[in-house]
Formats: sequence, C-alpha cells, structure tokens
Amino acid sequence: MEPEKIIARFRDGRVVRGHLVRLRPTESHLVVTETDKGGPETQIPLSELKAIFFVRSFSGSGKHQPGEKAASVDYVGRKVGVRFPDGEVITGYARGFDTTQKGFFLYPIEANSNNRKIFVVRDAVEEVKTLDRESGGAEWLSG
Repeated sequence: MEPEKIIARFRDGRVVRGHLVRLRPTESHLVVTETDKGGPETQIPLSELKAIFFVRSFSGSGKHQPGEKAASVDYVGRKVGVRFPDGEVITGYARGFDTTQKGFFLYPIEANSNNRKIFVVRDAVEEVKTLDRESGGAEWLSG
C-alpha cells in the first residue's frame, strides 16, 4: 500500500509536503518522510501545526475553480466550519469532537476536492461552528 500523501500546514505559514509514516490523535507529533519510498523520518510537533491535509496529489486537482459549484458529498457527520486565529476558515463534515484527542478529522464537502480528509489540530482552532447542511455555511462565512 502506498503511503498517504500529506501537506502539513504550520501555524506560522510554513508548509511541508511528505508521506505519512504515523499520526495518532493521542500523540503530540506526526512522523513523515519526504518520499513514498521511505527514507529519513521527520517528527513534526502537532503544537506547531494548524492542520494536516491528506491529499490525492501534491499539485492539486486543478479541476475546481473558486466560485465554481462542485458536486457535494453525501457524508455522515456534522457539517462544521473551523476558524483559525489567522482568519482562515475551512468547512467539512466531522464525526465527533473527542476532547481527549489532539485533533479531529474533517471530510471535504466537495466530491472533487483534492483533499481526502483533514486532520485539524484542536489547539490551533479559534472556533468550530455547526453549519446548516443546505446553506453550506455561506451565511456564517460571509459574516
């Protein structure tokens, strides 16, 4: 099985692309390698991250353009908006918010998203808000 491609987004704006070796929601770090063939492992403290994007491709899908209406996903979970202190907002479906975990998984709203799922680091979040399934959160995002 091919290692999962991830893009780690740091709170200070840095970005690291790599292949996941290990991520456990109870641990304080994740482990990545630069290539899918293994190699030297790097530990990244979760305390330095905003989120970890599990992606289909490092270059993005290129199919979805801003403002384009994409097919939505029929997913089980609560539709939520996540706001970070830097003002960035991401939306998706979350199954739960276990406070004993270092974060939670968010699943994309759009079927053609390059993101397969996103691990949101709990301590990096300013606000999580439940959104109406029909509105897509547009009212909350614009206000």
